[in-house]
Amino acid sequence: MEEFKYNQDQIDAYLKEDDSFSQNDRSDFENYMDSNKDFANEVKIQGAIVSGINHHFNQQLKDKLKQADKNSQKETKVISLQNGLLVAASISVILIAYLFSPTSNQNLFESYYQTYPNIVSPTERSDNNIEKESAYKFYDQRDYANAITAFSSQATKTDASNFYLALSYIETKNYAEAISILQNVANGNDERFVNPANWYMALCLYKIGQEDKAIATMNLLGKTSSSYAEKANDFLKDI
Repeated sequence: MEEFKYNQDQIDAYLKEDDSFSQNDRSDFENYMDSNKDFANEVKIQGAIVSGINHHFNQQLKDKLKQADKNSQKETKVISLQNGLLVAASISVILIAYLFSPTSNQNLFESYYQTYPNIVSPTERSDNNIEKESAYKFYDQRDYANAITAFSSQATKTDASNFYLALSYIETKNYAEAISILQNVANGNDERFVNPANWYMALCLYKIGQEDKAIATMNLLGKTSSSYAEKANDFLKDI
């Protein structure tokens, strides 16, 4: 990522409206965005991603509530209308049980996993390199098998291309290969992908039964000021 005045943690704090960012800090941050279009575009892209992630998890909760309500309606059809309090209590018990019942590794992975959007700008991914362009095109089209082939065959690999290669492996259920690549991306220099790489790596580790490593990674992520911190802590509570 281009060198800017503000680092990734500060961008995350701004987007999360973190208390550590004072009003003066926010004003300075926004003035810098006004003077640097590249930086403003970077913040805009990351803001869209954060909004997408929040929408995804909010929708999951809504879906759970809807399903719990359907289940409760089936249970209460046989109950007399005179037992209103008993009906309400039954619904509450079913709802709580549904939302907080233990989940398997498979279910927890599916609950938190979502396909990561392509945030690599057209300028960055083209550079007159048809091979490089086609890899991202395959990813956008969800043709992950061909995306893997295209990303793997690139002569020059970056943290960005490796990140999307790893995600393509996840989409084809090759979690071990994805973990190996994500470890390198998480230790790489492109700050855009450090926290996302740790997030997806932790999910994959949990998916394949390496729970201790997954928990350790989620704990580290939960201590950051990134947009993934809250999700990591929620994940740890759900285990």
